[in-house]
Amino acid sequence: MTSQSTVHEGQTRRWFRSGTPWVWLTGAAIGVSLLAMLAVAVMLAWQGGRYLWPQPVWQFTLTEQVAGTPRALLGERYAHQTLTVPSASAAAGDDVVSRYLVKVGMRERYGQSFQTLLSSGITARSLPADVIVLKRAHNGVAYGFLAGMLEDGQPLLAEDLPATLQRRIQLVQGFVNKTQLIRLVDMRKINQRVEALRLEEKQKQRTEALDTQTLARFQAERGELQRRFDTLSGQLVTLNQEIDRNQVLLRDAEGTLYRIPLKEIEGAWFPNSMNRWDKVRHWGHEMAYLLTHDAPDNANGHLFPAIFGTVLMVILMSIVVMPLGVIAAIYLNKRVA
Repeated sequence: MTSQSTVHEGQTRRWFRSGTPWVWLTGAAIGVSLLAMLAVAVMLAWQGGRYLWPQPVWQFTLTEQVAGTPRALLGERYAHQTLTVPSASAAAGDDVVSRYLVKVGMRERYGQSFQTLLSSGITARSLPADVIVLKRAHNGVAYGFLAGMLEDGQPLLAEDLPATLQRRIQLVQGFVNKTQLIRLVDMRKINQRVEALRLEEKQKQRTEALDTQTLARFQAERGELQRRFDTLSGQLVTLNQEIDRNQVLLRDAEGTLYRIPLKEIEGAWFPNSMNRWDKVRHWGHEMAYLLTHDAPDNANGHLFPAIFGTVLMVILMSIVVMPLGVIAAIYLNKRVA
């Protein structure tokens, strides 16, 4: 019995000395870490998918009045909470009331994107089929009813106004992308070349190598760069004129009319009249836009810069760490052997 115990203890020691338990422990730790990362990714994707899914837009008519007219607003119902009378002093007379967190958008009017409503202060609510959502680059989304479009300040006549709006949004966004390409790529290259010429000329002056022929070459290249810059500036003026031509007329729930420049609108949809397939297509389009679109002016949050920066950092870290990891593995393998 003693000899068997001694043999077993010897095998256990050899097993530990071989490093096999630590390999299994390391593998288990890596597996748990990968599962945790996968769970976090699934949770983020699910929450992000819910955010991008087109939600119904409600029209609320309130007991509160402005100039003798009941106040009304449009918005998405984000959260719902049931309150009792002691917790809702504003709801005296009701045993139980509901409190709604409503996304109303239009920060330039309401000052904030969300408002809280009590069911006791709501006289009517409905889901209008013709309500439109405008995703804007600034001041949040806008909810309302499409009242028309303007082109150069004149009403734009169209048989199918929603389809015309979608085409004009794509057209204007294309113009906006062209202006960003000109400003951030073409003009930047010209400015960089002008700066390089200035430094080169300064270097030659310092070394007394600036002769008449070289100076003439600098002046000729500067002239050509200025000509190209002026051409790009003219293209920018033309594109900006085309961008500023179109406006959308949006009427809110109280009948107030707003003029919204089309260049501010990144997308438009009618959530209350969309079927399931329309919502799936909208979700896919919004997800692709969020993942691939870059916003140089940081007007809206997009994931492409964050994804690009993360991937680049991982690649750089792998390049730095991989040689060290290989060297460490070789060292440990030789030492164990």
